[in-house]
Amino acid sequence: MGSFSKDVSTALLVNSSAANWGLHNLTVDGADRMDYGTASQLAAGISIEGAAGGLINNVTVDDVTDGALKNSGDDIGILGYFESASDSLTITNSTIQGFNKNGMAFSGGSLTITSNQITGAGLTGVVA
Repeated sequence: MGSFSKDVSTALLVNSSAANWGLHNLTVDGADRMDYGTASQLAAGISIEGAAGGLINNVTVDDVTDGALKNSGDDIGILGYFESASDSLTITNSTIQGFNKNGMAFSGGSLTITSNQITGAGLTGVVA
C-alpha cells in the first residue's frame, strides 16, 4: 500500500483517483478475525490509497484485531496513504473501536477529523 513498509490485510479498500468519493452510513466489522499472518503485514478496517477528495461520514469500524491485545499488534481502524499534498480526507461523525495499534494512521495529504469517537483498550501492560 503506497509507501507503507508492510503489506495490508484490509476489510475495505478505497483506491480511487476520483475527486469526490464517500463512505456513508456503513459498518466495517472485523469480528476479531483480521488474520494478517506475518510480522511484515498489518490489518486495517478501511485502507485508503491515493484517493483524493474523500469523505467518511457516520461510519463505524469495529474489532479490527485478531482477537488478542498483544505487543506485536499492527491493527489499525482507518489507514491512509496520500500521494499528493492536495489529496484530502474528511472523517466526521464516525466511531472507531476494537483495535490493537492505532485508531487512525495517515501519511501525506490534508485531513479534517471532527466529531468522532475513537476508543482504545485504555491503560494496559502491553506496548503496541
